[in-house]
Amino acid sequence: MKKRVLVNNILAIVTSIMLLSALCSCGETYVSGDNKCDICGKKAKHTIGSEDYCNKHYKDARDWYIKKALDE
Repeated sequence: MKKRVLVNNILAIVTSIMLLSALCSCGETYVSGDNKCDICGKKAKHTIGSEDYCNKHYKDARDWYIKKALDE
């Protein structure tokens, strides 16, 4: 019985730590013009308007802008 209580307490603590760390990381924002991807913070090599993007997110953003323009 004591082992079960101990395991439940450890599980509750680990879950709480994971939840708190996930909530804290949600507040990260990236500023345009700092040569870092505005989505992930990696080094930006591309710019669309005032937005900076790494290679991966540039392709995603480019495709989104094209789709948006075609839908209008």
